[in-house]
Amino acid sequence: MVWQICNDLDFEKGKSIELYERSPFLEAGTILNMESNAQSMGKIDALPSPRVIKSHLPAPLLPKGIWTVKPRIIYIARNIKDTAISFYHLYRNIFGYRGTFNDYMEAFLGDAVLFTPLEGHITDYWNIKNESNVLFLTYEEMKKDLKEVLRKTSKFLGKTYSEDQIKALEDHLSFNKMASNKSVNFEGHLIELSTITRSDRDMEFKFMRKGKVGSYNEEMTPEMIEQFDTQIRKRHSEYKAAPELLDIFLGKA
Repeated sequence: MVWQICNDLDFEKGKSIELYERSPFLEAGTILNMESNAQSMGKIDALPSPRVIKSHLPAPLLPKGIWTVKPRIIYIARNIKDTAISFYHLYRNIFGYRGTFNDYMEAFLGDAVLFTPLEGHITDYWNIKNESNVLFLTYEEMKKDLKEVLRKTSKFLGKTYSEDQIKALEDHLSFNKMASNKSVNFEGHLIELSTITRSDRDMEFKFMRKGKVGSYNEEMTPEMIEQFDTQIRKRHSEYKAAPELLDIFLGKA
């Protein structure tokens, strides 16, 4: 979305360049161990302006220069239970996790999974959302009204598009189009990126898996959902987080 908005909706050019080349991960050469740090930072240094850089890092781990240079930051929050399910499938099929589903969820609740606890992660970015260089969005609002998110994001990035152009971008970003777009679906790289062989993975696994809100209901038991919700409410209180954040944490926003 961001790359297209910054590049005048050049769909054909976008299809010709892999997403991780257009928009590399800041931490690809460190905690993600996808390549060497020199390779990772080299890609970022070589990007043409305006650079589009992705990161899952919590705010306190971002490079200190961000707080003085103040590049535009777009943060996407997602409800914690859906995030846990999505990350479980990534752990299992990319990182080679071989424990049980229940053990993974216990580790997630115990903050033993990358980027947890999410309550703190989301709260830190929420607390800076009124800064002029920060745009706070949610996955759920993107699914509910993508056109409005496209308008809001375009304005934030200093770009103006017609309603026909917004509609074309909305179609380009639909789940079905993304899932079949070889420049973003990582289908050709699943073996390369995975620490396990295809025979050990879920044969039906795709990087673009479902793209749904509330899919945790299909995999979590009611007891597990309650366990998550209880911890989320407890932490929301402990962090003295904004009231609106509880619905974002729970997926009710």
